[in-house]
Amino acid sequence: MLELLKIIHLAALMAGAATGIGNGLLMSRIMASNGPPPDMVRGFMKTMGKSGLIAMVALWLSGIGMAFVAHDGLMLGSMFYLKVAGASLALICVVMNGRLAGAAEAAGVPPPLEKMKHLANLTWIGVITAVVFGVVRFS
Repeated sequence: MLELLKIIHLAALMAGAATGIGNGLLMSRIMASNGPPPDMVRGFMKTMGKSGLIAMVALWLSGIGMAFVAHDGLMLGSMFYLKVAGASLALICVVMNGRLAGAAEAAGVPPPLEKMKHLANLTWIGVITAVVFGVVRFS
């Protein structure tokens, strides 16, 4: 069971990183163009955003599962909780970015790119924090 949870966790980490990097690169190109992205690009970014959120949920579920299977619960020390804090920051930022994009689309206006870029940067801070403290805790 632990091996399956680890596989899910690492696959979700890879999928989340791929969507984050892909959307980040597209966002930087969009911001540099000073114009709206083509419909195909917007649709692709929307799909990637949903895929990234699914990957993050899979990370959380598999991580909680591993904590209980391998460590009998969530009492894993301060390094673990710093990892969780980083993962929480990343998840909150991804959800907020999705809501901003969805609200802009519903209103028929361009999304607030500067705010979304700021949230994307905070997401990366959260992800890097989670990875560093995860490695420190579980090495």
